[in-house]
Amino acid sequence: MKCRVITGFLLTIFASSSVQAKDVHLGPQMIESVAIVNSASFGHNAGNLEVKIEGGITDLKGLNCDVNYLTTTNDGVGFDNMVSVLLAAHVSSKPVLLGVTDNPAYNAYPGRCSILYSQIQK
Repeated sequence: MKCRVITGFLLTIFASSSVQAKDVHLGPQMIESVAIVNSASFGHNAGNLEVKIEGGITDLKGLNCDVNYLTTTNDGVGFDNMVSVLLAAHVSSKPVLLGVTDNPAYNAYPGRCSILYSQIQK
C-alpha cells in the first residue's frame, strides 16, 4: 500500500510539472534585426536564423521561451522564402504575424522558440 501511495504521488508530481509544447500565433511584431549564423559558434548551429523582436514579445501566450529572440534551424524547406519575408518586413519597417513554437523538435537554440511561419502586415 505504501508503495502505491508513493508511486501515485510521484506520478502526480511528474504530470503536473511536465510542459506541453505549444504552437501559437504572435503579432503584430516589429523586427529589430535578422541574422543568419555562418558557422557553428556561441551555441548556434551553422545556418540558424536569429530574429530579434523590437521591445520583446509582450505576450508569449503560454510559450516557454526568451521574449527577445526567436531562433530557427535551416531545414531547407521554405527557409529561404521565410528569410526573405522577414528581411522585407525589417527593411520596410512593417509588422509581421508569426507562427511560433516551443516544441523541442524544432529547437535551434536553448531557451528560444522557433518560427514556423511569417507574414508581412500592411
